[in-house]
Amino acid sequence: MSIPRLPIAYHVFKRPLAYHRTLQLQDKIVELRLNAKKEDPTSELARRDVVLLLEHRPTFTTGRRDSLPTSLARIDLEKDRLAHAGADWAVTRRGGQVTYHGPGQVVGYLFFDLSGLNLSTRCYVDRVQKTLSSFVDSSLDLSATPNGNKGNKVYAPHPDGHVGIFPTYQTKISSIGIQIRRYLTSHGFALNITPTPLPWFNLITACGLPSISAVSLSSFPPPPALPSAQTEPYSTLPSPSERTFDAVTRRLIPLLGEKFGGGEVVELMGVGEGGKEELGGGEVGRLVRELEDESAREEKDAGGSLWREEPRGDKRLGEGVVEEGRIS
Repeated sequence: MSIPRLPIAYHVFKRPLAYHRTLQLQDKIVELRLNAKKEDPTSELARRDVVLLLEHRPTFTTGRRDSLPTSLARIDLEKDRLAHAGADWAVTRRGGQVTYHGPGQVVGYLFFDLSGLNLSTRCYVDRVQKTLSSFVDSSLDLSATPNGNKGNKVYAPHPDGHVGIFPTYQTKISSIGIQIRRYLTSHGFALNITPTPLPWFNLITACGLPSISAVSLSSFPPPPALPSAQTEPYSTLPSPSERTFDAVTRRLIPLLGEKFGGGEVVELMGVGEGGKEELGGGEVGRLVRELEDESAREEKDAGGSLWREEPRGDKRLGEGVVEEGRIS
């Protein structure tokens, strides 16, 4: 007998988080769900998929493709160079190469059970990509762009086969990197919203693509307005002033619910334990609250922001490790 799936539980973090702490959080959530699936597959923890939406403090991350022995010396030098810019550095087990995460970008960590979704790894990546492309397509007007696409549609994937969301042949707005353990996913996607991340991206060859530059939703005009009857709640960002983290997450949540949860989503803190916010979300909710409380204490102790709005300017930032004529 098949076990019915539950609505996706989502949570939006209130402030930018340290990347290394979210790595620990992801590992703990996956471990909790793996144990729950083994001990009681009918439990809520085993059955409830989770979406966490957040911003990071400025961080450069690298994935499995940059952990090969031939890459380690180059990556060590890059770490020192980029740390001088004012960003953290993290080595992850997701797929992909060096990229950037920071304020002005929405990061989505997706904890899905692919066996419940009946998806292979390739089909899962394809669905994430199509979900993001439909959101970006409806959020931008590419018709006036010199290198715009036929039909005013983004490339997803890129014509050369690169995974991600590309408004034009030479620009990228969203990256995807995943990890899967025994059918349970972690990591997910990053979508640039404001211009804030772009100077940081200029310090690297993001995802190993030297001919492609980073852009954000704010780099393009919004699409022409449509009658409300022709739109979905998530489908448009009517004006540049609404291209904010809060506005984008509000529109992404129902879209993710539609594409991965049968249309249903619930706030994480409202599930389990009688719906009491201080107790809700079960073990996952407890971990999320601990991280939010820790981040708030760090910010209070620091007397304000814990990160730089822009990278530190210095000639050293132009002295990266050059490989095949580019900083990698």
